[in-house]
Amino acid sequence: MENDFGTHRPLEGKIKKVTLYSRKKRSTIFEQILELNDEKATIEIVNHNPPGMGDEYLFPNPAFDGVMGDLKDVYETFFEKSGRDDWKLVFVNEAGEEFETHGALQKSGRLSSISDMIRSMFKRNDLLVFDGNPDKVDRIELLFNRCLNFSNEEIVDSSERIVIDRASEAIVVQRNTFDRLKVRSNVQLAGIVSNFLDDVSVNAFSRVEGNPADVCENPAGEQNYLIRLETKFGRKKEVKGSFDKRGLPVDWPKFAEKLNYLLYYYGVAGEILNPFNYEKVLRCKDELIFCNVCFDDSGSAIMCLADEDQYEFGDCVYVEGIDEIGQIESVEYHKKEDAPVSLRKIRHILGKYDDF
Repeated sequence: MENDFGTHRPLEGKIKKVTLYSRKKRSTIFEQILELNDEKATIEIVNHNPPGMGDEYLFPNPAFDGVMGDLKDVYETFFEKSGRDDWKLVFVNEAGEEFETHGALQKSGRLSSISDMIRSMFKRNDLLVFDGNPDKVDRIELLFNRCLNFSNEEIVDSSERIVIDRASEAIVVQRNTFDRLKVRSNVQLAGIVSNFLDDVSVNAFSRVEGNPADVCENPAGEQNYLIRLETKFGRKKEVKGSFDKRGLPVDWPKFAEKLNYLLYYYGVAGEILNPFNYEKVLRCKDELIFCNVCFDDSGSAIMCLADEDQYEFGDCVYVEGIDEIGQIESVEYHKKEDAPVSLRKIRHILGKYDDF
């Protein structure tokens, strides 16, 4: 889309009428015709297969000047050189001169925003306008619960809830930590929330890889999630499972990264959006535990073998044969036959610094 007055000329004279033709291919091709003038607005729905079937709706036009301003903006800003004519916009001035432009349906961006405004003004959610009236995500609710095992006697629950809502143009973040600390943040982002949800497919969170049957329990404790998604046309989806790389939807990392980027600016990003949490892979029973450990003197990491699955990024550890303290950079799981280094020469982790 681009401005190209070499292809269609600027509007001239006082505009008396504007007509928008919108088409969309489904099982049949049908057309909607929206006609506005300074006295009334007419909406006609024409089915081309079979021909001759259609309805006409007459409305008083409460905001002709406002709508006209937006439609003029479309004319002056958007032009499709490829010849796509999913929509066609025709202006007629007092002298009877016609000015026409056309283009492809756009499911997001400026054309979609104008389409939503026109549907809202006429209270008609079925209008195709400039975007084809696609189904959109209206609300996403994210729930995260973590049950941490600090010792055999102490088990502590914490939870997070994030709601992204188009109607209120707000993102609400709630955290309950250790049953004592409760925090609630309400971030109002007019326009930004809608744009964010426009980029989320109604088919999001549909595919989960799933953990193998022989996966070990998370040694730190149980972590679960629940995702609820609602769309404009009333579709509802619910996805739940264990909060780890294979238990989450495959498109979760990309979604979480974008949401975290948005919320981090306002200081309300949470644990559910932390890649160190959602990128964690649960170990299978036949896999060994390999840790990449960094030492200050060398500045490089060496791979070590751990006997227990208790180490995480940032833990300070002792390694056999090395006097200085090392720090865990990452943890990997591999079967014995797929070991990334020789098991005969690998060093073993002796334990955490805090345990000595």
